[in-house]
Amino acid sequence: MKKLLLLLILLLLNSIANSESVKIIARRPTSLVTFELNTENSNVTELKTVLNGIIDKFSTHFVVDVNQSTVILVDPSHQQHDRIQVVKIGDSEVSLNSAKTINRQSGVADELISSQSYDWITKKVYIAVDRVGTKKSGRIEACPIDSNDGCTILLSNDFGMHSLVVDPTEG
Repeated sequence: MKKLLLLLILLLLNSIANSESVKIIARRPTSLVTFELNTENSNVTELKTVLNGIIDKFSTHFVVDVNQSTVILVDPSHQQHDRIQVVKIGDSEVSLNSAKTINRQSGVADELISSQSYDWITKKVYIAVDRVGTKKSGRIEACPIDSNDGCTILLSNDFGMHSLVVDPTEG
């Protein structure tokens, strides 16, 4: 795992060092924005809102499929449980209201999605779910973003999940 993390950091540093600008998607209080960071002079250019409607009092996890121009985000504002929403982004600003919701087989009030990771090979988002309250447990779910099949529970155990990474070369 340490070797994989080191490899990812080296690849990121190499791409930044060999590029004059890096395109970044970031969260602002109620939106997601894209901008380019010039690595030579640290200037930010082309700040543009691509998604609005995020509620600012909640933490929002998101991952991006750059090839499909898709943002997959956890919307914690839902009353019952966290929702996973898939939004196509492009040149014009879109609203979170236009998002497709991924159906989870479970999701109760005392569960929180603590982390997510996207596998662009299989087009699935993997989520780590923590259950708080009297029975603490954790699990990993795999959710296809291109179908309405819902999420599949891959692992359920009595340990807490706090972060999750998918191997970028093998899925």
